[in-house]
Amino acid sequence: MRKYGTVDLNGNALVGVATAAAGTSTQQAASTAFVAQALSVVPDASLSANVPLLNAANTFAGKATMNGGRQSAYTAKTAAYSVVAATDYCIHCTTGTFAVTLPTAVGIAGQEFIIKNSGAGVITVATTSSQTIDGAATAILSTQYGSLSVMSDGANYLIN
Repeated sequence: MRKYGTVDLNGNALVGVATAAAGTSTQQAASTAFVAQALSVVPDASLSANVPLLNAANTFAGKATMNGGRQSAYTAKTAAYSVVAATDYCIHCTTGTFAVTLPTAVGIAGQEFIIKNSGAGVITVATTSSQTIDGAATAILSTQYGSLSVMSDGANYLIN
């Protein structure tokens, strides 16, 4: 079973979030828990018109077009912090000198994190298990308002 559906971007009633066996299709009203803001799946030419929104692991599969801007997980920190892959995206270091440790890159290929230093201190971005950031053991944010965007390649991190 896979979940399929579409979401109307014009503020009309949302339709979708249907579960169907292969080769069949059903529709039902989308729940507000599923759709926080308007989301539309834009299929690749190679995909059928009935594009899966969620795969078997309940993760998004496909391309998305969103109206209203992007909202991501944000957390502000003032002391040493270990990033949580399941919940963190933007880590805002507001004051002080400390380390931010990225989660293991293994198993999260393609996942991105942003670390921002808005304070006057130095932020050391570190990894776990001898993993690297563009080949280095750490990355340093020593300039106020500097930031670092990294992406897991499944084994290490790459600077975006």
